[in-house]
Amino acid sequence: MLNSHTLVDGHKYEHIQYELRPVKDPAGNSVNGLHSAWIILDNPKQFNSYTTDAVKDVILALTRRSAPAGIPRSMPSTTPATRRSTSSTCACSTT
Repeated sequence: MLNSHTLVDGHKYEHIQYELRPVKDPAGNSVNGLHSAWIILDNPKQFNSYTTDAVKDVILALTRRSAPAGIPRSMPSTTPATRRSTSSTCACSTT
């Protein structure tokens, strides 16, 4: 049996955006069941700086994507911000 290693259930990100985007093959077609997790700093009040609270959100987002297969990891994506400074991607399987 798989155990969930979720640090905080139902955490609402306040300083980042978390989006799952489909991974595409060389022909441009989406690969079924494979997504890229985008973590985007979204803190325009502090010019998208890497604050302590933003670091906490990033850690929770990375932990969420690194959960073992079979553990539910999905949460609704956030709406894209108009200001973006930094992003990090990780090709992750959702199966």
